[in-house]
Amino acid sequence: MVQKVQWDTDGEGVHFFNDIAAELASVFHPDGKEAGESDFDKKSKYDDLLELTRPGHRAGTTLLFEIPSLIAWGLHNALAEDYTVKNLRMIPGAIETLTYVSKIMPVFLISTTYSVCVAPIAKMAGIPVENLYCTWMSFNKYSLSPSEIRLINKLNQEIATMPKLDWTKDEKTGKPILAKEMQEVAKRMDGIFLENGELMNIPAYRQMVSEIKIAGGAGKVEAIQDSCRRTGNSLRDTAFADDSITGLQGLRLVRENGGLTLSVNGNKYAVAEAEFICLLNNALPLAALLFAFSRGGREACMRLVQNWKWLTIENLGLEKTLADQLHRAYPKDLPRVELVTKEKLARQIKESEDYRTYIKGEVGKLG
Repeated sequence: MVQKVQWDTDGEGVHFFNDIAAELASVFHPDGKEAGESDFDKKSKYDDLLELTRPGHRAGTTLLFEIPSLIAWGLHNALAEDYTVKNLRMIPGAIETLTYVSKIMPVFLISTTYSVCVAPIAKMAGIPVENLYCTWMSFNKYSLSPSEIRLINKLNQEIATMPKLDWTKDEKTGKPILAKEMQEVAKRMDGIFLENGELMNIPAYRQMVSEIKIAGGAGKVEAIQDSCRRTGNSLRDTAFADDSITGLQGLRLVRENGGLTLSVNGNKYAVAEAEFICLLNNALPLAALLFAFSRGGREACMRLVQNWKWLTIENLGLEKTLADQLHRAYPKDLPRVELVTKEKLARQIKESEDYRTYIKGEVGKLG
């Protein structure tokens, strides 16, 4: 029997390989690709620390931290959209999966990245704009004076000299433990980006902070809740797929309320919060999982995963065209899809992170 369910899904990592904001930094940084990658990586690690230690922080705020730099380096909406469209690397089978699943349930794309970049992707994938949740913003809205650009470049040069933040985890509380040097780095980053930081001396940055609502962390929770309000579904009737720390709170929300949670090529944060891990170089197995979800909810997915083999999938009743595409994608062995367990968690995190880096490259190491 068909159930009234929905699929809320991240874009980056689940449907396309790109980390768009990180790529924009690497392409437009005036000192070149490596400098841009390092700049974004250090700000991203600081963002991860804030997510783990600062109540109310929105994971993905790296995107806000990076906007003044991107504008200072000459980025505007047309350039951002043009780069995204020309360099988009969709995961094979993603369009087919989204198209098929959209026929059997509402699909909502919940992406942390900039709207000017992800909106064209949603359109390409057939996701209505009203079903897109992301960081809505416009690079063109903000302008910087020459002196403000000099300040931004000076701060970025300082960040370039800093070591990347790192920490150990308190075994009892799970909270980060920072060595003295790392505490100093974190304190200086606070002094650049937070409420009384140097960037707050720039009116355009203050305006960004007040206007731009990052769609990661608590933003994904809000998006999931709003999508359920619109469909009338409960969280138990919701499937959510994500791959990183920006989806941690969303995965926890859906899992704790009995819905279906999938870590797709996820890092440690996603794997630890999801019920199932999927290591995929083609998105089509997600269609099989969601078809099962539409027929019997989370319990049907559990039965499918516990008996994850071709005969089980062939007996699901998938459309022949989709089943044939899935066979062509995986002619012999099915990809890894399994239940996350406490006993296997350390191994599952390592294997998922290794596969994530293999399939996405170094950008897969970002939080």
